[in-house]
Amino acid sequence: MAITVSELDPKRLAPVVETSVFEAYPDAPFWIGQVATGNIIEMPREYHGAHLLRANVYIDEEGFLPPEARSSNGGEYDADDVRSVQFATLENSNGETRVVGSVRLVEKRGPEDLLPAEEMFPEAFRDQPAEVGSVEVSRLISRQIDPTTQTSGSMASIRASDLFCIENNVPNTYAVVERKLAVYLKRMGVPCHKISEEKFIPEYNSPNMVVRINPVELLENAHSIGVRQEWLRKFYDGALDNLGLGHFDKDFLPFPVAAEV
Repeated sequence: MAITVSELDPKRLAPVVETSVFEAYPDAPFWIGQVATGNIIEMPREYHGAHLLRANVYIDEEGFLPPEARSSNGGEYDADDVRSVQFATLENSNGETRVVGSVRLVEKRGPEDLLPAEEMFPEAFRDQPAEVGSVEVSRLISRQIDPTTQTSGSMASIRASDLFCIENNVPNTYAVVERKLAVYLKRMGVPCHKISEEKFIPEYNSPNMVVRINPVELLENAHSIGVRQEWLRKFYDGALDNLGLGHFDKDFLPFPVAAEV
């Protein structure tokens, strides 16, 4: 997972794509949608753009993956994509549409269908395997010039993922994260429960740990009267109506109907 502020030009990292998603909403700054379900690619151009973004960030910027991880069409793919639900965030600006965010949910479809986290951290799941039907959140990326917008974009991807899980009765979500990201997510109001010790993961070229996030707990935390992050409550207010998908304003709140006329 990667939501750090980019040291490279975000515009270079975020690929331009041809898309029709803003035709009916030409003034909407952002759109978030589901672009693939398993091996069914619902939105091919947006899907390809999300994988180009993955390559640019995980290979070029962060160095998590080696150059040979880039495919012949420029994107980054792996074996887990065929069992994943994938989302993309598009930005509509200055006559261009760029893919500025991505996230996927890798599904555990059977007892032997281990999540990547279970394979990387078998010791963390030895006594309690991840539940069948659970998912692993991965390839979480947000790339913006403005740090505040980047934070809102990454949280919007988490919101869409969380609401998908609630809608589909996913028992728990897991993620392999660096310590600083776990601390960051907790600070933002995401209830991350550490279930492993930190260790170096060669695949990501960095030390990581496993965290568990319950989808319902995250939603309840966002709506809690006592939550410190008041903005998170507003961020989730009414989100069940659209499941965190569709067109959004600059703060990743639902794009106002009056502006669509």
